[in-house]
Amino acid sequence: MKITPAVSRARRSAVMFAGIGECWPASKLAIVRRLIDKSGLTIPTPKRIRDEPHLKFISSLPCLICGRTPSQAHHLRFAQPRAMGKKASNEYVVPLCVLHHRALHDVGSEETWWQEHHIDALVEAEKFWRQSHPEPEPALAEMTPPPASAPSAVNGGSD
Repeated sequence: MKITPAVSRARRSAVMFAGIGECWPASKLAIVRRLIDKSGLTIPTPKRIRDEPHLKFISSLPCLICGRTPSQAHHLRFAQPRAMGKKASNEYVVPLCVLHHRALHDVGSEETWWQEHHIDALVEAEKFWRQSHPEPEPALAEMTPPPASAPSAVNGGSD
């Protein structure tokens, strides 16, 4: 369906899908964008995982600096390349109390702030991610060795 100026004025929330010539509502286009994996492109776009249960888990932990509770989930800005209006993935989140969270955002260099507090925030974030997303246990079938080769039944068992 071709869009004429009169139609496009009537569909202000619609977006032209490149190459197809169809008009898709913005809500449908947002779903399509989430389904497209851009990590295999020549210039890959990092995935930004959103995981609400992980954020709640982080908020339940004490502050990394002082141990106060409650804490807030802080997204490590230096963990992934910047994107307009996008936070880092929820894999890169650490707990900070309100005071330290505010102090961190007031500082110019986040990496320097973490170095001054002698904390490797990326290692801590990875540790918390693994706590809330444990590796699945290998299945029992995968753990047992394969059976020894038995005589072939095709030839009647006489080899």
